[in-house]
Amino acid sequence: MYRDDIVYEFNDDMWSLYHDGTINDSDDFTVQTHQWLENKVIYRDDCKKYCNELDTDIFEDHHIFGRANNWFEAGYNALWDLLHDHNDALNYNEMKLQEQEANA
Repeated sequence: MYRDDIVYEFNDDMWSLYHDGTINDSDDFTVQTHQWLENKVIYRDDCKKYCNELDTDIFEDHHIFGRANNWFEAGYNALWDLLHDHNDALNYNEMKLQEQEANA
C-alpha cells in the first residue's frame, strides 16, 4: 500500500501541474518530476523511511545515479526507482493518452 500511496500522490501532483499550465510537454514533465523528488527528500527521516519501506539497498550502486553518498541521495534513488517501475506511475505520454481518452 505504501508504494501505491506515493505513486498516487505523485500522479495527483503531476495532474495538478498539468492543469495549471506548468507542464506543457515532456521536458516540463521531467523537470517537475525531479522537483517533486527533491521536495520529497528534504528530511533525513523521510529518506530513511523511503529506503526502508521500499526495500532499497543504500550501499548498492544505482544504475543511473551511482552509489548514494547520504540518506538524501538514497531516498531520491528509491523514489526514482518506484516511479519508473510502478505500473500506475504517470509519464507524459500516459498523461496525454489519458487526457485524450477522457475527452473522447
